[in-house]
Amino acid sequence: MDIITFECRTITKIQMSGAKLKKYEMRASSIKGVMRFWWRACNGQLNLKQLKERENAIFGSTSNRSSFTINMITPQDELNNFVVKFTMTKQQVTCNQEVIFDLTCLKSLFEIVATLGGLGMDSRLGQGSFEIKKCIINDVDIIRHRKGVDLELLDEKIKIISGTDNLDHEYSDYNDVIEYYESLELIPSIRLIEILEVKPNVRPYSLLKDIEASILSVQKEDRKSYIKQGDPKLRSTIVFSVNRVGRSLQVIVSTINIVREREIKDKLYELALKNPSSSEKNILEKNEKEITQYKRKGRDIQQDIIEYLKGRIE
Repeated sequence: MDIITFECRTITKIQMSGAKLKKYEMRASSIKGVMRFWWRACNGQLNLKQLKERENAIFGSTSNRSSFTINMITPQDELNNFVVKFTMTKQQVTCNQEVIFDLTCLKSLFEIVATLGGLGMDSRLGQGSFEIKKCIINDVDIIRHRKGVDLELLDEKIKIISGTDNLDHEYSDYNDVIEYYESLELIPSIRLIEILEVKPNVRPYSLLKDIEASILSVQKEDRKSYIKQGDPKLRSTIVFSVNRVGRSLQVIVSTINIVREREIKDKLYELALKNPSSSEKNILEKNEKEITQYKRKGRDIQQDIIEYLKGRIE
């Protein structure tokens, strides 16, 4: 069985616990949950049926064993460092005679988690960010070069996870933004990744305060309606992660597709197909206009948050 080990170091505090809420505890199940989320976010090209089928094959379900196990090693006297050890229980995972997951995919997925996400509470606000110091595959050290986030390399990892080279995307002129075109399904996939450089001598704690202030800079009703899509149970559609480059910091901002608008649009199309009268088509067009306005307003607010944060940290 293939084994891959990651030696990691925290950048911002990880707030994770078990049954004893006040006791710090790194949990394998929590790490697998974060990996599930980012695997879905990298697979916006799938429909919901394909997504569920592949996710169950990789991460396991009530009727299927996971393709890998996770062991955590956290030294008691050194909480800023931890080790995550993955053991592949299957050399390859196939779905409809297609290889959809292997050791390379697992490595790329955990590196995406380290770059774009975090672990524990408030990980979408930059808490729980960490970096990979060393990667060991079957007792062979893999050298890592920490020179900041390379968007082209990040894009390659997303392609490895999704298993396709046909992800529609484009880079900005400044090469600090990559934009993926929206999924046609109700999947919270990645839409935008942007790198924000932080001015020198800013400490992680101060940076987290700036990130929180950027979210609070928009009106409360707008945060409810657009950032959380009108549902208090939904998570924010913007994910902040903190990366270290030498002695400096970077903020990686990932914008997730708003799925509410897709749900509305699907219902409207279903209505139009069942009752293809001219009046209902007019209703459909009217609602699609409202959805477009909703989407534009949501993106404007997301951009306002990012611009506010830029003004504080750059």
